[in-house]
Amino acid sequence: MMSDPKRRAEWVKTAAKGSALERLRVRQMIELSGQERLTAMVDELAQLVITEIRILGAKKYEFIFMDGSKYKVST
Repeated sequence: MMSDPKRRAEWVKTAAKGSALERLRVRQMIELSGQERLTAMVDELAQLVITEIRILGAKKYEFIFMDGSKYKVST
């Protein structure tokens, strides 16, 4: 899952100037984004990167990641 260049630039900036927790999270996101795309849910990884899951309605969800990105999913 390679991140887009804009998001990656934000991570690099945060890695240089963020709080200790932000720097740790950014390093984790950079490392994880360089790995192969997942085809199934991996609970251990989800616990590292997802900060919130919103239920939007019947079979509709929004995932909020620790870097602030959001993804809506319908199942």
